[in-house]
Amino acid sequence: MEMNAQEIQDVRDSWKRLCADGEKTVGLMLMQKLFNTYPESIKVFSRLGITNKAIITIDDLSTNSAASRHAESLTSRIGTLVDLMHNTHEFKECSTEVGEIHIKYGVTAEHVDILGNVLLSVICDSQGLSKSSDLYLCWTKTWEGIAKYVKIGLQQ
Repeated sequence: MEMNAQEIQDVRDSWKRLCADGEKTVGLMLMQKLFNTYPESIKVFSRLGITNKAIITIDDLSTNSAASRHAESLTSRIGTLVDLMHNTHEFKECSTEVGEIHIKYGVTAEHVDILGNVLLSVICDSQGLSKSSDLYLCWTKTWEGIAKYVKIGLQQ
């Protein structure tokens, strides 16, 4: 994840814009897109008691307290990793820890890649980015860095 200071700042600024309405809102958007785009992924979240149905809405998730808490936690963790991008050691350590935490839930490397696709899609949709934009490419590098160390953590 070779990124210069300006690219890191651009990602941070983009994340702040995305989270302007609150981390929970972003987390709910991510989870909704995840479950509607990759319905099989709901199995990983079975402990949250999310009803598996054809279309899952933000309201379905926000009225489920466990899903709502997880949505906020997910977004908070991504925000922490974005904030740590300038500190390679802490970034690697924190990203690896995410993987270690999620082993017990059956999370796989494929799930990490799926979440990355969903995150990039939500960012593009909310900020009107094309996949050829500089900011999208910065976000791609960011997720590649996060995913690399989360996957290492999953192997611990």
